[in-house]
Amino acid sequence: MFPEYRDLIIRLRNDNPQFKYVYDKYEVLYNKIAALKRHKATTSDQELKELKKEKLFLKDQVYAMLQKANNEI
Repeated sequence: MFPEYRDLIIRLRNDNPQFKYVYDKYEVLYNKIAALKRHKATTSDQELKELKKEKLFLKDQVYAMLQKANNEI
């Protein structure tokens, strides 16, 4: 996610607990959704849709934090 911010992501994950929390939560959700799709689990379409919405919300938060940190450099 966001390869242009790779170095900044590494720095923020080490230095910013809030960023680390949101980023890690995004990764867990990303992997959960991927596993559900891969195994065609008995997850309802609505549940999968809600998980995807939450993932997008977290991704937007990560991006906003990256932009803010990048502007402060």
